[in-house]
Amino acid sequence: MLSLLIRTDQPTVELYLYLDKECLIKHRWDADRSLADSINLEIEQLLKRKDKTLKQLSGIGIYAGPGGFTSLRIGHATANALAYG
Repeated sequence: MLSLLIRTDQPTVELYLYLDKECLIKHRWDADRSLADSINLEIEQLLKRKDKTLKQLSGIGIYAGPGGFTSLRIGHATANALAYG
């Protein structure tokens, strides 16, 4: 099972890609106020580094907080959109 985990509670955003229980790759970047503009591109680049696609994801996890309201909302909206798509 290929899973994407998203943590957006702080200015430094973390993305994790797991295959079963093994972390394949972890990516961090200082998104600060550009999170909404950068998160989708960062997810796409993370998947490309491991030759994976969005269609291969079977799970998406999100850090629920506590943290900054707007950054958490952006992370949740991104996870919901990816899951819906």
